[in-house]
Amino acid sequence: MASIVFVVVLQGSLIACEFLLQNAADVNQRDIRGRGPLHHATYLGHTGQVCLFLKRGANQHGEDADGQDPLSIAVQAANADIVTLLRLARMNEEMRESEGPFGQPGDATYLDIFREFSNMASNNPEKLNRRSVHFSHSCRRGRELASLDLLLLEMSSQPVNENNVN
Repeated sequence: MASIVFVVVLQGSLIACEFLLQNAADVNQRDIRGRGPLHHATYLGHTGQVCLFLKRGANQHGEDADGQDPLSIAVQAANADIVTLLRLARMNEEMRESEGPFGQPGDATYLDIFREFSNMASNNPEKLNRRSVHFSHSCRRGRELASLDLLLLEMSSQPVNENNVN
């Protein structure tokens, strides 16, 4: 099931991502470049998926093989919506840590904003499709790398048939 999550992220399917996560897909799995679903959704500008992965507990601090975490990717892409979601999630995480084990599960403002993004992602996903003009080439390259990563992942998970090797 590992590569399926990356495929649906690449396709931009929020419903398929939700289905996979509800059926035991790991939100923090990594591909061969050290990128998780959150990295890929951020590269591709899929705000609804970023929101979903954060709500499902994705590790936003993890760096890929290039040393980039999702926030640095979003800042480089100048994607204000994703930067906002990632920063709010970090702020909420820090507040929970500072309040200790008896603190509240989430700040009301944080929960409201994530609820609004979730509703918009479900009802009007086109409103969340914003990409920076300056980042379009990098984003296209990110999609190409993501496709290559998926191909390599598929190839590495398939058994080698020694009879067909030249």
